Amino acid sequence: MKVGLGTVQFGVDYGVSNPSGKTDREEVKRILQYAWELGITVVDTAAAYGQSESVIGSETPPEACFSIVTKLPPFTNAVISRHDVASAQGILDQSLEKLHRDSVHGLLLHQASDLLKEGGSDLYEQLCAFKLSGQVKKIGVSAYDRETLDRVLQAFEIDLIQVPVSVLDQRLLEGGYLASVHQSGVEVHARSAFLQGLLMMDPASLHPYFSSVREHLIGYRVFLDKKGMSLLAGSLAFVSALDEVDSVICGVNNLDQLKEIVMASSLEVDVSDFFQFSIQDDRVLNPSRWEL
Repeated sequence: MKVGLGTVQFGVDYGVSNPSGKTDREEVKRILQYAWELGITVVDTAAAYGQSESVIGSETPPEACFSIVTKLPPFTNAVISRHDVASAQGILDQSLEKLHRDSVHGLLLHQASDLLKEGGSDLYEQLCAFKLSGQVKKIGVSAYDRETLDRVLQAFEIDLIQVPVSVLDQRLLEGGYLASVHQSGVEVHARSAFLQGLLMMDPASLHPYFSSVREHLIGYRVFLDKKGMSLLAGSLAFVSALDEVDSVICGVNNLDQLKEIVMASSLEVDVSDFFQFSIQDDRVLNPSRWEL
């Protein structure tokens, strides 16, 4: 199963279409139990996701052997210092303690551009040391744009990447770029399949900030109606059907949402039917730029 469980909602309030806030622990326990029983193996978290790591560590069923991917927080300075490199060990140790694990499947830099800063090569060497120690199986980056990702992949041997891919954001698919990266042996996790819920919202009720894509989203709804597909199924089935994607990270607020996602993920589609809905406007595609 390609669905991977995103857990930012387990630790913080998150998402433009999420009115319910952080998921309570009992619901998290039910989500994790159901996920494991259905064969979901990838669980994505981060040190920056509030209490997410602690909640996962406490509420994961004893029998569940999830492949957990966590992330180091962004390094805010322009130069990666020796102190920054040294701090990575303490951050990883804390994450493992919270997760109640001796090791994780993947450790990512929350900000890929940190590797491109002065001192970034020292940080990379520290990541490699984590692999050698057995604390981490794969090292990688969370990237937001093709230019940064390309520079990182050219300079460093990366095992795992997490990148945005959605019906609207197909920029990394263009020219077979992501397919080529995947073929080189890099594990690819796609995030933002629903673009923080934007693809699920009624275009008529969208914030004025998104007025430039309102008609585009209406056209997408018409397309799905003709196909007899729901908004959820369309958004998830497209990304899941991409051969270059190993896992689609989907955040959920409750168990019912996870059940719906699992059902939608099994739908087979022709990805070429969705190419017409790709846009290039970074002000829409990059949630960090949203002015809401």
